[in-house]
Parts: sequence; C-alpha cells; structure tokens
Amino acid sequence: LKMKSLRLVLAMGCELNYDIHHLDITTAFLNAELIEEIYLQLPEGANELSSKVVRLRKALYGLKQAPNSWYECFTNFIIKNLNFTQLKSDQCIFMKLSKNQNLIIFAIYVDDVLLEYNPHDIEEINVLKHNLLSRFRGKDLGSIDEILGIKVIRDSQEKMLQLCQREFIIRILKRFNMESCNGCATPCSIKLPEVSKTKSLPDSNSVLRYLKQTMNDSLLFSVDESNREPTLVGF
Repeated sequence: LKMKSLRLVLAMGCELNYDIHHLDITTAFLNAELIEEIYLQLPEGANELSSKVVRLRKALYGLKQAPNSWYECFTNFIIKNLNFTQLKSDQCIFMKLSKNQNLIIFAIYVDDVLLEYNPHDIEEINVLKHNLLSRFRGKDLGSIDEILGIKVIRDSQEKMLQLCQREFIIRILKRFNMESCNGCATPCSIKLPEVSKTKSLPDSNSVLRYLKQTMNDSLLFSVDESNREPTLVGF
C-alpha cells in the first residue's frame, strides 16, 4: 500500500463521512500455503528427528517468499469470495458497491487492513467482517485510531481528519538519544555543522525518509562540494 494511497483513502472516507475501521490479521504470513518446495533442517533438541529435514508447508516470517505468498492468499480470497475489484493504480486497494450502491473500500498493508463503508451498510459490513475473520484469524479494532505508527484524529461532524506521528517521532528521538536535543532556526545558516559519520547515521536517515514519505515533512540536506553527495543534517 502506497503511503499516498493511504492518505487518499483516509481523505475519501472523511469527505464521504464513511466509517473507517481497522482490522489486524494475526500472524498473517502463516495463512499462506507455499507453492515452492522448501526444506528445513531441524534444530538440535528435536530428538530422533534432528538428523532429518522437513518440508515447509506454510510461509514463515523471514522467508523470502512469505510476503508475496500472503499477498496472493489474501488477494485471491477477497476477489473470489468477497467479490471485490482490485485497483490497477494500487494493487493493495480493493473496492465494490454495496447492496445500497455505496462504495466499500478495503486497503491492506501486510497485516493491517483498512475498511471504509457507508454507515447505512452496517449489516452487510458485519457479514463481510465475519467472513474475512473466519478465513483469517484476526481482531476487529473498530474505528481507526492508529495505523502504521500514524495517529488518526477525526472529527466526523466537521469532516476533519488529522494524521500525527508525534509519539513515533518521540520514540525515534529516544532511540538515538536525541530527546533533549536543541532546535535549529529555519531557514538555517548556510554554514551547517559537520555531521559525524556514526554507525547510527544510516539508520536515522532511513527513519527520517520514512517520516517524509508518510507525512510529507521536510528533510534538510547539505551538499559536500568535493563530491556533490548530499548529507542529511536536519528534519
């Protein structure tokens, strides 16, 4: 699921005044059957089976094929059994019309499932949820509160929806021991302080790029004149 697609789906739900619910699939990858023949050597302690290998039937977390196998499993079920249509622009979003000709939207990001629907279709949605959670063990978390580390704040009466990652950012600052760091004026000085090449710098770059992708926040780069390579220096 593309982050811009997630923001668009949430915006549509807010504008149409649809209910937006969050479902969490438990151990999602274990639902998928493996097509490939993969054999595992059993660890020590498996008694008389320690010298043997076993064939893996289900996808496991950490297995290269696991994400795609789970995606195919979920997609086949929701299209063939629940009669949804998959979007070509983002193949993690599925839509169909309810009996009242209202739009029902499914969006999936690994084991997080977003469901948008018109409140008048609640009986049909309850059946839909039952069928889905009967096939894939999971939890109905109700109205969306947080997804992918993004806090969702909604005012249905005003048709307003806000996305916030404050708690996520605080956790990241603590992770890199920067919760007490000093701020910097914007726009900052042309002569930026040199950033030390620590082992944690690539990790912090990755985290900040994720924040930019999800929330479209700004990243600040300094360009080394000698090799013209950008270095992340601010957020």
